[in-house]
Amino acid sequence: MMTTLWSGLTMGAIYAIVAVGYNITLILSGVLNFASSQFIAIGAFVAYWGLTQNNIPLPLVIAIAVVIAGGLAFLEERIAVRPLRKSGNHIDLITTLGASTIISGVLLLLYGPEPLQVRVLPNATWEVLGGQVRPNELVLIAVAIVATVAVHFWIHRSRLGLAGLARAEDSEAASIRGMNVRALAILGFVAAGAFGGLIGPIVAQKTFAVATLGLVLALKGFVAMAVGGVGSILGSLVGGLIVGLVEAFAARYIGSDFGQIAVVIVLFAMLLLRPSGVLGRGQARLV
Repeated sequence: MMTTLWSGLTMGAIYAIVAVGYNITLILSGVLNFASSQFIAIGAFVAYWGLTQNNIPLPLVIAIAVVIAGGLAFLEERIAVRPLRKSGNHIDLITTLGASTIISGVLLLLYGPEPLQVRVLPNATWEVLGGQVRPNELVLIAVAIVATVAVHFWIHRSRLGLAGLARAEDSEAASIRGMNVRALAILGFVAAGAFGGLIGPIVAQKTFAVATLGLVLALKGFVAMAVGGVGSILGSLVGGLIVGLVEAFAARYIGSDFGQIAVVIVLFAMLLLRPSGVLGRGQARLV
């Protein structure tokens, strides 16, 4: 049971990281960027290129991943989102999904469809609290917790973060008050991209570097965001861990094919019973 618990917490940490990326972009730019998970995949492939193929030191690999992922996120905002913002109808959902598909396709062309192993930490197995867990899995859980708390305080305590919250509440009013809404949108994409690139090399040892990684994580990260509460950074962590644990225990005790089904059931149940999420807050407006 404890081994299953550790496995669920590890995958939940990854889903939480994806959900945090979604929420960073959503708060600062108002766009739900379905390509956020692809920046984690980019970090994973940079880790494979740097650590496995070229023996580059890990800090330099992480720095390269951050720059590449942040740069691609900037290009995505400028090319796939900015020109269509005035068209309305949430067309950016389609264009970001298209950007995600393009990135996945490029990774497939460059590295092929096979999962590529990446080793960041020793591959030993430890027994912790009666369950089997590996060092990189413990690091993933710790990184998810620390990163989520850090982003939460950045959003709620820094001037840029508070400006993003103001923009999320009322973009037009924020602009009238002198806030550069366009710059905040760029910051949202670049910050989420750099965040994904930063975490990607650590995720890679658990998931491997595979071209479909971003597409797989996109759905689970979205469910984690919905469960935790859209716009809630701490909710991303709670939602991710819930999704990871439900998936792991359903696969363990019901059957390996039921892990994915259980995640969808959790999403539907949350939308029916608490649409605002575990830590989300519903808002009533008078018109």
